Amino acid sequence: MRGSVDYQINCIFKESGIFRPGTSRHREKSIARSSLNRQGYAATSEALASATGLHSYTYARDCKDTWHRLGHFARERMGLKDMTKLNAEHVEHYLLKRMKDGISYASWKKEAAHIGKLDNALREFVGTTSNTDFELPGIRMAALDPELRFMARETLDSSRKTLGHFDNPEAVITGMKCGSQPLYALVAQVQLEGGARCREACLISKEQLSGLAVDPLTGRTRGRILLTDTKGGKPRTIQVGTELYAELGKVIAVAGKLHVSMGSYAKAVRTAARAFGETLGGTHAFRYCFARRRYKELTMPSPVGAGLTHEAAIQQVSWEMGHERADITLLYLR
Repeated sequence: MRGSVDYQINCIFKESGIFRPGTSRHREKSIARSSLNRQGYAATSEALASATGLHSYTYARDCKDTWHRLGHFARERMGLKDMTKLNAEHVEHYLLKRMKDGISYASWKKEAAHIGKLDNALREFVGTTSNTDFELPGIRMAALDPELRFMARETLDSSRKTLGHFDNPEAVITGMKCGSQPLYALVAQVQLEGGARCREACLISKEQLSGLAVDPLTGRTRGRILLTDTKGGKPRTIQVGTELYAELGKVIAVAGKLHVSMGSYAKAVRTAARAFGETLGGTHAFRYCFARRRYKELTMPSPVGAGLTHEAAIQQVSWEMGHERADITLLYLR
């Protein structure tokens, strides 16, 4: 698709047929619910949203405004020229930027919902204008990603306008241990030492424990954990300290796996953090701490560190955190 961002977004909006003024939103949701039930799928709010269009002039205008902002961001910051090629990576970068802008959490949630509707519009637009099926690029999944939502809530809610990290993450973890929450503390340590996302650290099975190996960059022996339920579906291996790895092995040997609720874990982190005066960070703050510490370790001269250049260290930290692009990691180091 060619043309300016505004032209392309306008075409997608008009030609997709997603805007259906004068029709009943409730009737369309009822039809979608029945269809999902017949197919054996749960009629969740996400599933219903993906099967319905826009009916209100005001909501359609708000959605379109967000699509324009996303489109301009994707072109100017990420070089995207064809708006039908928008994917999860563009959405993640945009929503992270909006957190950095310091908008309210309510506004951030609305924009995420608007982007979810763009997934519908693109699917209908491609189906209308070509004979090929729309290859789902994960736009809706990225917009509704629970980790991003946790991060946005903990960053933007209660007038907290900056992306936070912990000044003393070990104290927060100790607080959870002392509060009889050893499993939550274990998950937090996996995030801190390995840079895992909340979802990735909350469920670890025996098969994911990949043994000990020497970190080729620092020469230190580390425990290796294979992450499979990752954002974007691309497996990666993280490294943690040998003591944490041994502790994980003991817990998993007894229970079969390490598994805690993301919501309950996030609540425990916030409670422990407040107790130690850490007001800016939630679960994602452990990843911030990992990024900063790993970057420092990689850029320090040998034999203390790996002696990498700034660019090489940023790229390495990005890979270890599961980021496709190095520039997203810079958000963690500001």
